[in-house]
Amino acid sequence: MMNENGVNKGRDTNWALQSNLNDFSLSLSNATFTSPEKRDWPSYNKAQTKERQFFFRIADELMRITVPETPTGHIGRPRMPLGDMIKSLLVQKYEEKSSRRTTGYLQELENRRYIEKKPHFNTSLKYLKSPAITPYLQDILAMTAVFFQGMETTIAIDSTGFSTTRFNGWLEKRHEQKPKRRYIKFHAVVGAKTGIIASLSVTPETAGDSPQFDPLVRQAVERLKPQIVTADKAYSSRANLELGKELGIIPLIPFKSNATGTAKGSPAWKAMYNFYATHYVYFMKRYHQRSNVEAVFSSIKRKLTDSVRGKSLEGNINELILVAIVHNVCVIIHELVEMGFQPNQIEEFMDNSLCATDKTAHKKAV
Repeated sequence: MMNENGVNKGRDTNWALQSNLNDFSLSLSNATFTSPEKRDWPSYNKAQTKERQFFFRIADELMRITVPETPTGHIGRPRMPLGDMIKSLLVQKYEEKSSRRTTGYLQELENRRYIEKKPHFNTSLKYLKSPAITPYLQDILAMTAVFFQGMETTIAIDSTGFSTTRFNGWLEKRHEQKPKRRYIKFHAVVGAKTGIIASLSVTPETAGDSPQFDPLVRQAVERLKPQIVTADKAYSSRANLELGKELGIIPLIPFKSNATGTAKGSPAWKAMYNFYATHYVYFMKRYHQRSNVEAVFSSIKRKLTDSVRGKSLEGNINELILVAIVHNVCVIIHELVEMGFQPNQIEEFMDNSLCATDKTAHKKAV
C-alpha cells in the first residue's frame, strides 16, 4: 500500500540514495527542489521597460571580460575589433532584424561609444558565417551562466527544432509531394529556477538526443553546481545514469515501458529503477521540473525567433548561440532589476559576481 506521496507504507521515507548507489553522495531527501514562484509583476514590468538600456551595458561588459583585443600589425585592411563585431551581432539578434536594417541600431551604438565604428552589413554577414567566432560565442554563453552558480539546484535538458531557409527537394519533386522546410536541432541544459541556458549544442535534424547528454550536462554542472538533472525518456540509458553518479548529481529520468531493473554493469540504473517503481508519484512530482526547459524554448521562439536565416550549418550554429546569449542576458537583466541594480552599476555587479563564483568554473568558461 502507498500513502499520498506514493511511498510504500512501512518504508522509511527519508531514504538515501547513498545506501542504494553505494558511493552516490546525494540523497533525494536532502536535495533542494525548485518550487514555482509567484511573479513579481512590478519588477517584471520594470525589467521589460529598461531591458534595452541594460542590454547594451551588459553586452559591453561581457566583451570586456571574455573577448581578447584584436591583434594589430597584420598586413592588409584593418580588421574590425572582434568585440565590436560580436556586440553588433548580438544587437542584430536582440532586435531581430536583418543585417541591413540593423545598421541604424549600430549607428546608435557608435554614437554612444559602445563600439568604435559600425560595421558594414556584409562584414556582419561574413563574421556570422565564420566558425572562427564560435569558440568566443561559447565562452560568452558560459560566462552568462556562471553568474547563476549556486542559485540553481535543478537543471533540465531537452531539444527543440528551428526551421531553416532550405526545403527538401528531389524526393518531394519525384513523388509530387509538397516541399517541407528543413530544420536543425537545438539541444540545451536550462536552470529550472531562472531559465538560464547553461550549455547548448546545435546538430542536424537527424541527430539523436541521448548522445548530447554527457557533454552538455558536464558543462552545466561545472557552471551551475546543481544537485539534480531532469530529462525525458529519450535520455534514459545506463550511461546517462552512471554519468549522474560520476558527477554527484541525481538523474531524474523516467524509464521506458519495456525497461527492466537489470543492472547490466550499472548499479545506478538498478537503484534508480527500484526507486522509480516503488516511489513513482514522488519521482514524477520532482521530475516535472523538466517542463521549465519547454518554457524557455517557448519564450525564445515567441520573443526572439523560431527560425534561422543562414544557409550554412556554421552560420546556423553561430546564430543560435547568439540567440541563447541574448536570452541569458535578458535573464540577467531581470535578476538585476529584482535586486535593485541600476544600469551604471553593471560593471560592479559583474566583477563582484566573478569574484564570488567558483574560480575553476570561471576559468573553464573562458
